[in-house]
Amino acid sequence: MGKKQSGKNPASAPQSPVPLRRSLRLVISVVLILHLVVVIATPMGIVIPASQLAREIIQYAGPYLQAGNVSHGYAFFAPDPGPGHIIDYELSFPDGHTEQGTIPDLQEHWPRLRYHRHFMLTEQLASLHEDEPLRPADSRYDPEWKQMHDRWTLQNRDFERRATSYGHHLLNTTGASQVEMHLIRHHQASREDILGGGSLQDPKLYETGRVITVTAGERP
Repeated sequence: MGKKQSGKNPASAPQSPVPLRRSLRLVISVVLILHLVVVIATPMGIVIPASQLAREIIQYAGPYLQAGNVSHGYAFFAPDPGPGHIIDYELSFPDGHTEQGTIPDLQEHWPRLRYHRHFMLTEQLASLHEDEPLRPADSRYDPEWKQMHDRWTLQNRDFERRATSYGHHLLNTTGASQVEMHLIRHHQASREDILGGGSLQDPKLYETGRVITVTAGERP
Protein backbone atom coordinates (compact mmCIF):
# COMPACT_ATOMS: atom_id res chain seq x y z
CA MET A 1 0.00 0.00 0.00
CA GLY A 2 1.52 3.29 -1.07
CA LYS A 3 2.17 6.18 1.22
CA LYS A 4 -0.47 8.88 1.42
CA GLN A 5 0.90 12.10 0.07
CA SER A 6 0.59 15.07 2.36
CA GLY A 7 0.47 18.73 1.53
CA LYS A 8 -1.66 20.84 -0.78
CA ASN A 9 -2.01 20.40 -4.47
CA PRO A 10 0.34 22.92 -6.12
CA ALA A 11 -2.29 23.66 -8.76
CA SER A 12 -4.78 24.79 -6.09
CA ALA A 13 -2.35 27.04 -4.28
CA PRO A 14 -3.15 30.77 -4.55
CA GLN A 15 -1.18 32.47 -7.28
CA SER A 16 0.72 35.63 -6.56
CA PRO A 17 -0.52 38.59 -8.63
CA VAL A 18 1.66 39.41 -11.56
CA PRO A 19 3.07 42.92 -11.05
CA LEU A 20 2.45 45.46 -13.78
CA ARG A 21 5.35 46.41 -15.91
CA ARG A 22 7.05 49.64 -14.91
CA SER A 23 6.26 51.24 -18.27
CA LEU A 24 2.55 50.40 -17.90
CA ARG A 25 2.44 51.83 -14.37
CA LEU A 26 4.06 54.99 -15.67
CA VAL A 27 1.43 55.34 -18.41
CA ILE A 28 -1.41 54.83 -15.91
CA SER A 29 0.09 57.42 -13.56
CA VAL A 30 0.42 59.99 -16.36
CA VAL A 31 -3.20 59.40 -17.45
CA LEU A 32 -4.47 59.85 -13.88
CA ILE A 33 -2.44 63.04 -13.42
CA LEU A 34 -3.74 64.50 -16.69
CA HIS A 35 -7.31 63.58 -15.71
CA LEU A 36 -6.85 65.34 -12.36
CA VAL A 37 -5.45 68.43 -14.08
CA VAL A 38 -8.49 68.59 -16.39
CA VAL A 39 -10.96 68.10 -13.52
CA ILE A 40 -9.34 70.95 -11.56
CA ALA A 41 -8.90 73.25 -14.56
CA THR A 42 -12.50 73.01 -15.76
CA PRO A 43 -14.18 74.95 -12.92
CA MET A 44 -11.22 77.36 -12.77
CA GLY A 45 -11.67 78.11 -16.47
CA ILE A 46 -15.45 78.42 -16.45
CA VAL A 47 -16.24 80.32 -13.26
CA ILE A 48 -15.65 84.06 -13.55
CA PRO A 49 -13.01 85.40 -12.94
CA ALA A 50 -11.49 82.64 -15.01
CA SER A 51 -7.89 81.52 -15.18
CA GLN A 52 -6.33 82.00 -18.61
CA LEU A 53 -4.16 78.90 -18.15
CA ALA A 54 -7.22 76.86 -17.19
CA ARG A 55 -9.07 78.09 -20.28
CA GLU A 56 -6.18 77.00 -22.50
CA ILE A 57 -6.24 73.55 -20.88
CA ILE A 58 -9.99 73.31 -21.50
CA GLN A 59 -9.43 74.38 -25.10
CA TYR A 60 -7.12 71.45 -25.83
CA ALA A 61 -8.99 68.94 -23.65
CA GLY A 62 -12.41 69.70 -25.15
CA PRO A 63 -13.06 66.26 -26.72
CA TYR A 64 -12.08 64.50 -23.50
CA LEU A 65 -14.30 66.81 -21.42
CA GLN A 66 -17.31 65.90 -23.52
CA ALA A 67 -16.56 62.19 -23.83
CA GLY A 68 -15.88 61.82 -20.11
CA ASN A 69 -18.67 64.21 -19.00
CA VAL A 70 -16.30 66.04 -16.66
CA SER A 71 -16.99 69.57 -17.91
CA HIS A 72 -18.52 70.82 -14.67
CA GLY A 73 -18.05 74.37 -13.42
CA TYR A 74 -20.21 74.10 -10.29
CA ALA A 75 -20.88 77.85 -10.53
CA PHE A 76 -24.59 77.34 -9.87
CA PHE A 77 -23.93 75.97 -6.37
CA ALA A 78 -23.65 77.93 -3.12
CA PRO A 79 -22.22 80.05 -1.68
CA ASP A 80 -22.23 82.36 -4.70
CA PRO A 81 -24.33 80.96 -7.55
CA GLY A 82 -24.07 82.90 -10.78
CA PRO A 83 -26.65 83.57 -13.48
CA GLY A 84 -28.20 80.76 -15.47
CA HIS A 85 -28.44 80.61 -19.25
CA ILE A 86 -31.19 79.46 -21.58
CA ILE A 87 -31.68 79.48 -25.35
CA ASP A 88 -34.86 80.92 -26.83
CA TYR A 89 -35.25 79.84 -30.44
CA GLU A 90 -37.60 80.37 -33.34
CA LEU A 91 -37.96 77.76 -36.09
CA SER A 92 -38.97 78.78 -39.61
CA PHE A 93 -40.56 76.08 -41.79
CA PRO A 94 -40.70 75.81 -45.59
CA ASP A 95 -44.47 76.49 -45.58
CA GLY A 96 -43.92 79.84 -43.87
CA HIS A 97 -45.11 79.11 -40.32
CA THR A 98 -42.88 79.51 -37.26
CA GLU A 99 -42.58 77.81 -33.89
CA GLN A 100 -40.90 78.98 -30.70
CA GLY A 101 -39.10 76.92 -28.07
CA THR A 102 -36.70 77.08 -25.16
CA ILE A 103 -33.69 75.02 -24.07
CA PRO A 104 -34.14 73.72 -21.44
CA ASP A 105 -37.92 73.37 -21.29
CA LEU A 106 -39.62 72.05 -18.14
CA GLN A 107 -42.56 70.71 -20.12
CA GLU A 108 -40.56 68.96 -22.86
CA HIS A 109 -37.38 67.87 -21.12
CA TRP A 110 -38.63 65.40 -18.54
CA PRO A 111 -37.65 63.69 -16.23
CA ARG A 112 -35.68 66.25 -14.29
CA LEU A 113 -32.32 64.65 -15.13
CA ARG A 114 -33.01 65.23 -18.84
CA TYR A 115 -33.84 68.87 -18.07
CA HIS A 116 -30.56 69.16 -16.18
CA ARG A 117 -28.56 67.74 -19.10
CA HIS A 118 -30.07 70.30 -21.49
CA PHE A 119 -29.36 73.03 -18.94
CA MET A 120 -25.71 71.94 -18.93
CA LEU A 121 -25.65 72.28 -22.72
CA THR A 122 -26.67 75.94 -22.50
CA GLU A 123 -24.21 76.56 -19.67
CA GLN A 124 -21.36 75.04 -21.67
CA LEU A 125 -22.23 77.27 -24.61
CA ALA A 126 -22.42 80.36 -22.39
CA SER A 127 -19.02 79.57 -20.86
CA LEU A 128 -17.48 80.09 -24.32
CA HIS A 129 -19.09 83.49 -24.88
CA GLU A 130 -17.02 86.60 -24.22
CA ASP A 131 -17.01 90.08 -25.68
CA GLU A 132 -14.20 90.79 -28.11
CA PRO A 133 -11.32 92.53 -26.30
CA LEU A 134 -10.91 96.15 -27.34
CA ARG A 135 -7.59 97.31 -28.70
CA PRO A 136 -5.88 99.65 -26.24
CA ALA A 137 -5.22 103.25 -27.22
CA ASP A 138 -1.63 102.92 -26.05
CA SER A 139 0.33 100.80 -28.56
CA ARG A 140 2.68 99.64 -25.79
CA TYR A 141 -0.05 97.21 -24.72
CA ASP A 142 -0.51 95.74 -28.21
CA PRO A 143 1.42 92.49 -27.48
CA GLU A 144 -0.83 91.71 -24.49
CA TRP A 145 -3.92 92.66 -26.47
CA LYS A 146 -2.87 90.45 -29.39
CA GLN A 147 -2.43 87.49 -27.05
CA MET A 148 -5.86 88.09 -25.54
CA HIS A 149 -7.43 88.57 -28.97
CA ASP A 150 -5.89 85.35 -30.33
CA ARG A 151 -7.32 83.45 -27.38
CA TRP A 152 -10.70 85.11 -27.89
CA THR A 153 -10.66 84.19 -31.60
CA LEU A 154 -10.13 80.50 -30.80
CA GLN A 155 -12.76 80.55 -28.08
CA ASN A 156 -15.27 82.40 -30.27
CA ARG A 157 -14.68 79.83 -33.03
CA ASP A 158 -15.55 77.10 -30.55
CA PHE A 159 -18.65 79.03 -29.47
CA GLU A 160 -19.89 79.37 -33.05
CA ARG A 161 -19.13 75.74 -33.86
CA ARG A 162 -21.03 74.50 -30.81
CA ALA A 163 -23.96 76.89 -31.33
CA THR A 164 -24.21 75.84 -34.97
CA SER A 165 -24.29 72.17 -33.95
CA TYR A 166 -27.22 72.96 -31.62
CA GLY A 167 -28.99 74.69 -34.49
CA HIS A 168 -28.47 71.79 -36.89
CA HIS A 169 -29.84 69.37 -34.29
CA LEU A 170 -33.01 71.45 -34.01
CA LEU A 171 -33.34 71.58 -37.79
CA ASN A 172 -32.80 67.84 -38.20
CA THR A 173 -35.31 66.90 -35.50
CA THR A 174 -38.07 69.31 -36.55
CA GLY A 175 -37.76 69.58 -40.34
CA ALA A 176 -37.45 73.37 -40.15
CA SER A 177 -35.47 75.28 -42.75
CA GLN A 178 -33.97 77.90 -40.42
CA VAL A 179 -33.55 78.54 -36.71
CA GLU A 180 -32.72 81.75 -34.88
CA MET A 181 -31.33 81.19 -31.39
CA HIS A 182 -31.00 83.79 -28.65
CA LEU A 183 -28.62 83.09 -25.77
CA ILE A 184 -30.36 84.50 -22.69
CA ARG A 185 -28.72 85.21 -19.34
CA HIS A 186 -31.08 84.85 -16.36
CA HIS A 187 -29.72 86.92 -13.48
CA GLN A 188 -30.38 86.13 -9.84
CA ALA A 189 -33.06 88.15 -8.09
CA SER A 190 -31.85 90.05 -5.05
CA ARG A 191 -33.17 89.41 -1.56
CA GLU A 192 -34.74 92.87 -1.56
CA ASP A 193 -36.59 92.18 -4.82
CA ILE A 194 -38.11 88.96 -3.49
CA LEU A 195 -39.08 90.50 -0.12
CA GLY A 196 -40.67 93.36 -2.04
CA GLY A 197 -42.94 90.96 -3.92
CA GLY A 198 -40.76 90.46 -6.99
CA SER A 199 -40.63 87.27 -9.04
CA LEU A 200 -37.79 85.03 -10.16
CA GLN A 201 -39.28 85.35 -13.65
CA ASP A 202 -39.24 89.16 -13.69
CA PRO A 203 -38.45 90.23 -17.29
CA LYS A 204 -35.77 92.66 -16.08
CA LEU A 205 -33.72 89.69 -14.87
CA TYR A 206 -33.32 88.37 -18.44
CA GLU A 207 -30.54 89.72 -20.64
CA THR A 208 -30.28 88.82 -24.34
CA GLY A 209 -26.77 88.04 -25.53
CA ARG A 210 -25.61 86.51 -28.79
CA VAL A 211 -28.03 85.75 -31.61
CA ILE A 212 -27.16 82.79 -33.85
CA THR A 213 -28.96 81.98 -37.10
CA VAL A 214 -28.55 78.55 -38.71
CA THR A 215 -30.00 77.59 -42.09
CA ALA A 216 -30.56 74.07 -43.33
CA GLY A 217 -27.88 72.99 -45.78
CA GLU A 218 -25.12 75.00 -44.13
CA ARG A 219 -22.06 73.10 -42.97
CA PRO A 220 -22.13 72.49 -39.20
